[in-house]
Amino acid sequence: MHNIEIKQPSEILLLGRRAIENLKEVEILEDFRWNPLLRKWMLFCQISIDTSSVYIGTKTNWYVLVDSDYPFGSIDFYPALQEGIVRTFPHQNYNGIYDDDRPWRKGKLCLDTSVKALGRYGNDEEPRNGENRLLWHFLRAILWLKLASKGELVKSDDYFELPHFPAATLDLIVFSESPVTLQRWNDSDINYGLVQFVELKKDPQILIVKRFKDIRNNDLYLPKWGTEISDAVAYPIVGLWIKLKEIPVMQPWQAPATWGELHEVLMHQGIDLMRHLMNNARFCRDGFPHVLMLGFPIPEYFSGVRTVMNWQAAKLPVLSHGNKFANGFRKGERGYWHRDKTTILRKKEKLQWINTENWHRNEILNRGKLSAKVSQTSILQIGAGSLGSMIAEQLVRADLQKLTVVDPDIVQVGNLTRHMLGMHQIGENKAIQLAHKLNSSIPHSKVKAVNEKFNDLSQFACSDYRVVIDCTGEDQVLHSLNQISWDSSKIFISASLGFAARRLFFYTEYSKSFSSSTYFKLVAPWIERERQSYTENDLPRDGIGCWNPVFPARVDDVWMMSSVAVKNIEKYIQNPSCRPVLLVYEQIWDGDSFCGIELISKEEGDE
Repeated sequence: MHNIEIKQPSEILLLGRRAIENLKEVEILEDFRWNPLLRKWMLFCQISIDTSSVYIGTKTNWYVLVDSDYPFGSIDFYPALQEGIVRTFPHQNYNGIYDDDRPWRKGKLCLDTSVKALGRYGNDEEPRNGENRLLWHFLRAILWLKLASKGELVKSDDYFELPHFPAATLDLIVFSESPVTLQRWNDSDINYGLVQFVELKKDPQILIVKRFKDIRNNDLYLPKWGTEISDAVAYPIVGLWIKLKEIPVMQPWQAPATWGELHEVLMHQGIDLMRHLMNNARFCRDGFPHVLMLGFPIPEYFSGVRTVMNWQAAKLPVLSHGNKFANGFRKGERGYWHRDKTTILRKKEKLQWINTENWHRNEILNRGKLSAKVSQTSILQIGAGSLGSMIAEQLVRADLQKLTVVDPDIVQVGNLTRHMLGMHQIGENKAIQLAHKLNSSIPHSKVKAVNEKFNDLSQFACSDYRVVIDCTGEDQVLHSLNQISWDSSKIFISASLGFAARRLFFYTEYSKSFSSSTYFKLVAPWIERERQSYTENDLPRDGIGCWNPVFPARVDDVWMMSSVAVKNIEKYIQNPSCRPVLLVYEQIWDGDSFCGIELISKEEGDE
């Protein structure tokens, strides 16, 4: 026999339950009991409110699930199957029914502090103590019900939230839309067609929209992606797309669950879904799973102007040829379609929604990016070593869109202690592999690589760049820069590290020619200080054989200094210095306590 886990509520959980006993709106129907499968405490209760609506009565039943480590963990409210709310509202998961024997529905309430509607009435700071945390959630649930019954869960100035489309898989479909592309969709009178994808990965599958086409296979809209996506071979299976007028939602805020419900919702918009599928089923009749993309404009705020096209995807049932077709029809598309609509596309057949995400640059980079002026600047970076790889990565991840990296060196095992590349790139060219890594890291990255010495590049090859950054720490590169007379002024930057990356030397000038003499004049005293700060015995040896010292610096030290360099790169691209400038940064220590990085010197050269 299996041992049945028997648990008793903790004193702190009972303390939380006693706090809700005085709420006149709450009646406990069944006290806390342990659910061994979910490993949560369950409380069955009834909540009463003094208002009602078409979808919410004055009394509704709820299951409250509480984590075992209360007052920590989650506290979730689910409508009961019996006498619970049936429809889905804003700030609630899709309120469907589970396939198992759970006595509650799927429509978990969103009671987080981020729900603006609930915070409008105070009570917006969630307590973390056992006496008040459960009470706080009950008060929020009562308020949620009152607002839902009056249709006030969202206000016109609330940020817009989509209804919950419950995904059937972990798969993801990615698109790229912005206010600019919405205008393009609005100007087009084509409302349906084919969509082509690129497969980013297989498990879970991620498909990226590469192009939208009309039904005649002409390109309609090609999203702008980076090198990795643009150069990828198209996924062999196409999908169908339909442009809608409104969000496909049932009142009050519920995603359709069946093909019949979706058909009815779209008919209210004047769109005959089944006719669309019938007319275009031939493109999908190959026995493979296909995708239906539904596009609709959404606003930033609930009452705001619609600003962007959103796409919601669903799996189409597998359509095939075969020898079976509807009675009374001959073999052919009409016979196949009438067979399909009475078998796999029946009104009660469940929809399989697929998660979608907008990967437009505006959406991805809202966590932090360079200024528009900097991100659009064309940069030629010389050197893809440890410092150069870190600078390039930070710039690209912050939305630098035009970067070319020049370096003839190959990746060696010793580089791995402080380089952005890894073991699989050993023996490969640093610039090419770094560009590949960055292009595969960011959807919009278009980094180029040149596997040559900078000295071997023609002046013409470098002339189109506004900024030239040297990250090599090699004098010869600076002398080579000095030999070039440019057609226009460039922002020259040289970033190099002192011994053990204790110092960063950042030099910049804005002119038609790089002055190596000015650079060496400003940096000479610091080079002498560096020489006096260590001996050859302080330098680590590079392998067995002839003594060959290598530059010592830990990866965290290089990371810190590379970040300082990026800050200054952004600053001097926005506001180029009219005179050559050398900035010297140094790690500051108080005994064995690290205090930070400080600018210890700023020197200017002659104009």
